[in-house]
Amino acid sequence: MKKILILDNGANGLSDFFYFLYKKGIFEDFAVSILYIGQYAYEISKFKDEGLPYDIFNVVNVKSNELSNGERFETFYNELDRFWTFGINTNVKYNYNERILLSYEYYYKNIIIKNKIDYILWENISNSFSFIFYKLSKKFNNTKFISISHSRIKNRFKILEDTINCDSEFLNIYDSISDLQLTKEQSNFIEELFKYKPYYEAFNKYKLSDYIKNLLKFSSIKKCIFEIIVLLKHKDLHFYQYGSPIKMKIFLFKRNIIGKIKRIIPIKYKLDIDILNDDYFFYGMHYHPESSTSVYAMDANNELENIVRIARLLPKNTYLIVKGHPAQKGMLSKKDLMKIQQIPFVRYIEDKISTNMLLKNAKAVFTCTGTIGFEALLLRKPLVVMGKSFFSKLPMVKNISMLSNFKDMEKFISSNIDENSHIKLLKAYFEYTKPGTINFFDLVSPIDHMAEISIRQYLKNLC
Repeated sequence: MKKILILDNGANGLSDFFYFLYKKGIFEDFAVSILYIGQYAYEISKFKDEGLPYDIFNVVNVKSNELSNGERFETFYNELDRFWTFGINTNVKYNYNERILLSYEYYYKNIIIKNKIDYILWENISNSFSFIFYKLSKKFNNTKFISISHSRIKNRFKILEDTINCDSEFLNIYDSISDLQLTKEQSNFIEELFKYKPYYEAFNKYKLSDYIKNLLKFSSIKKCIFEIIVLLKHKDLHFYQYGSPIKMKIFLFKRNIIGKIKRIIPIKYKLDIDILNDDYFFYGMHYHPESSTSVYAMDANNELENIVRIARLLPKNTYLIVKGHPAQKGMLSKKDLMKIQQIPFVRYIEDKISTNMLLKNAKAVFTCTGTIGFEALLLRKPLVVMGKSFFSKLPMVKNISMLSNFKDMEKFISSNIDENSHIKLLKAYFEYTKPGTINFFDLVSPIDHMAEISIRQYLKNLC
């Protein structure tokens, strides 16, 4: 019987999601074990009452020669991004984070290798422990790191065995597409994509009212009460990364509430709408902190520097329009906004003009790894990507991490794009993803029937 190890760090929704799959019997053909990333994750997990084999990660004093310091830093950068953005975990000892990284390697060798684990299962490479386990799985080539995550298309989701290098897999799928006839579902997607707000905006509950409604659900209240009881019972518990769970949860609650209140208050900035009649380039900002930049676009994680570098590349008589991420609205400080407005030939937008309109009229589009890159390609727009995404190796994409090395802007935007590229892209993406809907934040029913069938079929093929 093949062995699956589920990583569990106590993150909202993720542990419950995989527990739901377990109770549905989806892993019945596998020997399942759990690695809890800290005592807190163990105490709040539903898995602990199932009698499954488990280990609890703790920081230990060990030495290891498995990875270089550079590789270790790469895996930990996303944690630093969270620390610096949130202003948390500032009181750790000088070598604590180094010990964390070395402890990961110790646990990998003493759990994954020793127990001959075949598959590691988690949502994504979204934090340091998942990233370093991924790297070690590649180095030892003894196990596969499988990630299950949302997709860019409604009613689809992803199961990947190499989420970091997925661009190579996607390029192979894209190159293999020969049938250019769209299915009804694919045609409907093209027609609806630019008529309505992307589904992920509603899914992420950007509105204050939606956020409060979600908090007031019975399942959310029940989970919150349970976690409070756990924390009161075990006052010494801590996130191995963030310190006190109580302080962290209070901080995130305040940040979300304040941010969503600010969304209601419009930011005052000047924008000449007539600029859309001029030649402009478009850059969509990302939400921070998030693995989409801190893991997949580490060298482009500083948005202000990205904007400055793009502005320097602009051909004469053109502008750069910058739009804030919908989830970041209300969280961008006036100081940061003023810095963006000071950059020559740059204009900042939040909600005055739709992203769809901006994409349609842009000469070219810049993104780190964002969904707007996918949408730009469906419109056959020249695209510059500064990180790793499934589309970053496609022939119509300029993939470059250091913008200072990009010297051929005018040549790039004037190059011909295959007239069928958007059709091949969409068909490839449907092949790349699985049918079905998953929702990590739905504590009652996080997968629909089609997703259950897809996951069962995928796991059956692993046996």
